[in-house]
Amino acid sequence: MNTDPLLAEAPELNHQLSPANMKRAKLEEFRQAVYKHLGKAHDVTFELTNAILLTRNAYSLADLSLSPVFRRKCPSIYEALQHSKPQRQKLMQLYIKVKIAV
Repeated sequence: MNTDPLLAEAPELNHQLSPANMKRAKLEEFRQAVYKHLGKAHDVTFELTNAILLTRNAYSLADLSLSPVFRRKCPSIYEALQHSKPQRQKLMQLYIKVKIAV
């Protein structure tokens, strides 16, 4: 089951994929690959990334903690940033691969 809040309402994909469903499937595949490379605090880091992408005006980490997609408490943002050790090289390769494919 998909726990990604940005893709939570994704329709079940059948054998006949529409262009929109193909894009959604590619996005889901990309996000799952990113999640694997976020390091120790990957759950919090992933939610923080979602909050950054979806929050129009955030002036502090506390503002991001108020985002509906950030389901944790504010101190966990600081813990995530302190303990997360993303695999930068693998993430960069993934971003480049996706950028070329787009």
